[in-house]
Order: sequence, then C-alpha cells, then structure tokens
Amino acid sequence: MNPANVSGRRPGVFAAAWVASTATAFALSGLIFHFSGSPPTIDGFFYPEGFVGAVVNGIATGLLVGGAQWLILRTVHLGSWRWLVGTTVALWFAHVIGDVISDRYATALLALVGGLLLGALQWWAMRWTSRTGAIWTAASTIAWAAGILIGNLLGGTAEDWRVEHLILASAVGILLGITTGVLWMLNAVMEKRPAKSLAT
Repeated sequence: MNPANVSGRRPGVFAAAWVASTATAFALSGLIFHFSGSPPTIDGFFYPEGFVGAVVNGIATGLLVGGAQWLILRTVHLGSWRWLVGTTVALWFAHVIGDVISDRYATALLALVGGLLLGALQWWAMRWTSRTGAIWTAASTIAWAAGILIGNLLGGTAEDWRVEHLILASAVGILLGITTGVLWMLNAVMEKRPAKSLAT
C-alpha cells in the first residue's frame, strides 16, 4: 500500500466520512443481517444451531463494515484486500460468540474480545509498526467495549430482539467510528505525516 497524505485531503472531511461509513455499516448490519428465528436468549452454554447464522451474518457484517471502510481508505490510496479479510474474520468471530455461546457469558466475552480482535486484525491489514498498531488496537478495544455496554443498557429492555440488535450495533459503530476517526485526524493534523504512519 502506498502512503497517502490525509492532511492534504482535508483530514476533517476524511474523518467525518470514516465515522459516517462505519456507523452506518454497523447499523445496517444490526438491522438486516440476522435471522428472524434466532432466539433472544440461549439456555445452557452452547447453542450449536446458531453457528450457521453466525457464519452467514458474521461474514455479511464483516464485508459490509470492512467494505464501507475500505472505500474510504481507497480515497487516500490505502485500500487493501487485507482490510476486508481482517475485518470480516473479526466480525465473524464476534458473531460466533454472540450466536453460539450463552447470553450469560457472551456479552462479557464480546465486550472483552470483539474490539481487541478487530483492532489487531486491522493492524495486521495495515502493517503498522508496533506502536501504531497498539494504539489502534487499544482504542478499538475500548470503543467496542463501551459500545457493547451502552448498547445493552439502551437496547436491553426492547421487546423485539431485532430492535435490540439495531441499537447495539449502532452504539458500537458510532463509538468505534468516532474513536478511530479521531486517530486518523489527529495523525494528519498534529504530525502531518502519511496516513499509513498513523501515530507512529
């Protein structure tokens, strides 16, 4: 991937587009990529029947979110197949946790693991340095966990679990988009260096 200077392309505009695409993609995934027959709660520890839904919905969500972000990255010549793969694998795994493991444990696991895995695989995709990747992964982990917490607080009382999924996905998308969007903008404004060298 060739470096591209976000600061020369209005970093605020880039960051705004990043936030909007991330938040919208997550919200759409919460709205449309779930089977109508999936249960709102799971008894026991495992729900094997949920694995098929996790595969389909997780991959679809990953492609939607990763694709939306990839389109924004392409505007500064940073789009790569690795971003699509990393994001898709991370969000597929998050769906496996949510759809196969009991709700008693899934929420905590999602909050702890989802953002960490997403940030780490996007670090792999961009081939950042250790410092850059650690910053991105830490920010993604915190934003994701906060989104899961807030989404559960706001959507946990919804009678329709599809509404709950929409609220949860929207909360994660908004917080994740804002947090990582700020990282892109700070790198461009404060360091005036290529976007690929985010926070290095």
